[in-house]
Amino acid sequence: MTIPIKVFLRPGKEIPILRFHPWVFSGAIAHAEGRPEDGDIAEVFDKRGNLLGVGHFHHGSIAVRLLSFGAADLESENFWVEKLQNALNVRLLAIPQLSESFELSESSLAPGYRLVHGEGDGLSGLIVDVYETVAVMQCHSIGMHRQREIIASALRKVLGKKLTAVYDKSAESLPPKIR
Repeated sequence: MTIPIKVFLRPGKEIPILRFHPWVFSGAIAHAEGRPEDGDIAEVFDKRGNLLGVGHFHHGSIAVRLLSFGAADLESENFWVEKLQNALNVRLLAIPQLSESFELSESSLAPGYRLVHGEGDGLSGLIVDVYETVAVMQCHSIGMHRQREIIASALRKVLGKKLTAVYDKSAESLPPKIR
C-alpha cells in the first residue's frame, strides 16, 4: 500500500473544500510533507491537521483533484466500485423510461451513454463512455492514469457480463512522457 503524501492548506483555504469543491489550487497550499510527484495520492488537511479529503496530486494550478471528502483508500477496488456504481445509479435515475415500479435496470440504458462525467460524479480527471458492451475510459490526470487498471477492474464488477471490453483512450490527453 502506498503511503499518501500530506498536503496542508493555508488558513481559510479549506472553505471551498468544506463546500465540496473538488479542486485544491496550488496557491492554497501552505506546505506538503515529502516530495510529491504528479499522480501521487494526497491527503489534504486544514491548518489544524483535520483531514479534509483525499485525491491525486499534480504540480500545476490544480494541485490536488479530490475524489473523497474525508478519509478514503484510493487503492481499494471497493472505493472505485462504489464511485462507479453511484455514477451508474445516477444515469439510471435520469432515464424517463424506467418501469412504473422504479426498478433500476441496466437494460434501461441506451446503447451508448456517458457513465462518468469527471467532477460531476466525484471522479475529477476521469471520463467513461459505454458503447453497448465496451467501456471507453479517458484519464485526464496522471493520478487517474496510474490507477487505470483498478478502475477497469471496478468497471467490470459494476457492469458485469454486459461488459466485454474496456478500452483506454488516455494517450491523447496525457503528456508524451506518461503515455
